[in-house]
Amino acid sequence: MRDAAGLSAPDAGVIQQAIAHHLESGGGRTRARIAIGTGNALMLQADDTVAIAAASELLHNASLIHDDLQDDSSSRRGTDAVWSKFGANVAICAGDLLVSAAYGALASRADSTRVAELSLLMHEATARVINGQAEDLAAQAKGVENIVSYK
Repeated sequence: MRDAAGLSAPDAGVIQQAIAHHLESGGGRTRARIAIGTGNALMLQADDTVAIAAASELLHNASLIHDDLQDDSSSRRGTDAVWSKFGANVAICAGDLLVSAAYGALASRADSTRVAELSLLMHEATARVINGQAEDLAAQAKGVENIVSYK
């Protein structure tokens, strides 16, 4: 039996604890709700809709775990951020595993004729988010002292 991150029971350990800690901290699951509403409106097969909703939510939560670490935010939703509780290395691995699980959620619909197209679209959206985060971090790294010279 596998969990949302694709781990079987013997594989569960600190990564499973970190992901569970993050997911149990709450959140409105807004992206999943939007995906389900859209899938229903488009009359997609229920399994396809659930796979798309799961992929959206998994990617979003991966980005939150990584963002907390990169922004040095020690809490999320009133509880310790994953990196703050489990360490930076575990947070990176947990976020990466959720990204991988998102693609796994789409692949779970292997009989769907649109899996390849959906995977490509998800990659393109993920790449935009990663590029935006990198630009944000680069701008923060410059800081005021590098923007204004007092020499």
